[in-house]
Amino acid sequence: MSDSTSNESVIATLKPSILAGVGSLIVGLLLASIGTLFAKQIWRFFYEIYIGIYYGDPLFPLKESHVVIALWAICLIIPICKIIGLANTKFDITPRRVYYYHGVLNRRVDQLEIARIRDLSTSEPLLLRLFGLGNLILLTADRTHPQQLIPGIKDVHGMRERVHDLSVAERQRTGYQEMENTTEATA
Repeated sequence: MSDSTSNESVIATLKPSILAGVGSLIVGLLLASIGTLFAKQIWRFFYEIYIGIYYGDPLFPLKESHVVIALWAICLIIPICKIIGLANTKFDITPRRVYYYHGVLNRRVDQLEIARIRDLSTSEPLLLRLFGLGNLILLTADRTHPQQLIPGIKDVHGMRERVHDLSVAERQRTGYQEMENTTEATA
């Protein structure tokens, strides 16, 4: 249990599956593969620009392999960063709050009051559905987190029901009510 949740019992700890980032990795691999097919044309284009800027013998001759390596690095850096980010993300659900831990180098903890959850929905993209995973989307009255995505979790429908039940119980316990079509609430 973390410092933030030490005075509350954690009902569920959700760690997003890194499979939630595999879709962007596949797109990156496809783009890099297509780029490799056209590497010679890309190399010629950049080499002409390089020679056009520098009139003489270049200190670092640009080769086709340099273009391919740069292309693969550019196409894969974003998906790899997304997967690393997912691996360093965790959600703790307590009867009163949802704690969201995220960050690789700098760790950040956000919290969302369970009573402020207005609506819950799920999405199951094909790749996640193949592995029995889904995304839980919390629509809230919170100004900093009006929509919170919990990606790539197992039993997404069961978790949606658990969070809904917690939200209803906390609203009843505190007497929390929202005014229709506003962001204000009474407690």
